[in-house]
Amino acid sequence: MNETLVFEVRNQIARIILSNPENKNALSLEMIKELISSLEKIEWEGSENVKFALIEGSGDYFCSGFDLSCIEKYREVGSDKILEEIFLFAKLLRKFSSLPFPAIARIRGGAIGSGVGLLSTLDYIITEESSKFSIPEIKSGIVPAITALYLSRKIGLSNLACFLLSGEEVNSEEALRMGLIHKITGRGDFQKESNCVEEQFLSLSPQALRKMKQILLKAFPLPKTELEEYCAMQTAESIISSGD
Repeated sequence: MNETLVFEVRNQIARIILSNPENKNALSLEMIKELISSLEKIEWEGSENVKFALIEGSGDYFCSGFDLSCIEKYREVGSDKILEEIFLFAKLLRKFSSLPFPAIARIRGGAIGSGVGLLSTLDYIITEESSKFSIPEIKSGIVPAITALYLSRKIGLSNLACFLLSGEEVNSEEALRMGLIHKITGRGDFQKESNCVEEQFLSLSPQALRKMKQILLKAFPLPKTELEEYCAMQTAESIISSGD
């Protein structure tokens, strides 16, 4: 039984809800493992009846990034534990990126750090107009290299450099301009517009959607494993040194 998220496949939709609202759905090691397990369950049981995945956060915020309390504990035991979580996070982003069907997100509040990294792997994102997005790690001396690796496929080098190197927060309009998100709604219209997006994707041919996903993955290949490993090491080293 999942403790940090809700997962079910119903009515041709694989629904994933991050479920740690007290901590703004921060990504703990346990949550990352449960997310990977949920995606692998779709693979093992067959995904033919799934038209798309839908991910959202419980409460009024999508994801506040890595659970910082865990990182503080990992600093005490050295880089191995930090590397374990970073490699698992990289595996999670690869799993989402390589899904054979579209992945959609409904965002309330916004996302920070690795929460933005998670969004970088998704195909269609609808958000409330009040949502904010940031990758502030650079301000703490941490290098968010895995997030950068996957985010580059979505928003391009120019947007990526400005977003990462400044560490500044952007509003929903700027996130839309960069290509991070795809649709903005007013708070009162969020549920209605989200339902319309679901209905739109449910009306499309699953064969055409899957074929298009295959083409996109071939045209825009995922990062090589060697590069992921290098980025993971850079992040781990920066986390250790930032605690000095």
